[in-house]
Amino acid sequence: MLEDLAHLVIDEMELRDALRNAVEDAQKQERLREAAQLAEQSKAQFLASMSHEIRTPLNAVIGLTELVLMTELTEQQRGHLSRVTLAGRNLLSLINDILDFSKIEAGKTRIETVDFEIDAVLTNMTRVVGAKAEENDIEPLISVAPGNPEPLRGDPLRIGQVPINLVSNAVKFTEQGEVIVSVDREVGDVGLN
Repeated sequence: MLEDLAHLVIDEMELRDALRNAVEDAQKQERLREAAQLAEQSKAQFLASMSHEIRTPLNAVIGLTELVLMTELTEQQRGHLSRVTLAGRNLLSLINDILDFSKIEAGKTRIETVDFEIDAVLTNMTRVVGAKAEENDIEPLISVAPGNPEPLRGDPLRIGQVPINLVSNAVKFTEQGEVIVSVDREVGDVGLN
């Protein structure tokens, strides 16, 4: 009986040690979770700040360069400023992609659902890739099939990023000729599951 009692005391001590270790582990996990949340909040705050801080001056550079392009310039000056505008737009697009990816990663992306015209999305795409296409002597052609519903409903910024990226790559890797963008309606059941 004394031996059984000794085993109980040892088992109770081991149980207390195990419980103490479990409590310490739980406290450590809680501190790590709180640190991770704080880091995530700092990252989100940094991204929100950088989004504005980076885009604002870059948009100013692009806008001011476009204003100067409307003045009398030599062909060489016009060529240099066109390349500045193109580089600024490409950099802005890259920054937008990085910030969007970071927002997606943080679960902070908001997808809009608004009415929009596909022509406006395609016009914006042409503006973004137009200078590079012209520089490479590539003609972007846009074909919108008749009968497409207008307005469309969705996120025009996110939807517009797809043709901008595709056409930018097409222009970059096309040596001569044209890049054709064709928009047509797909008939069928379209929806999210």
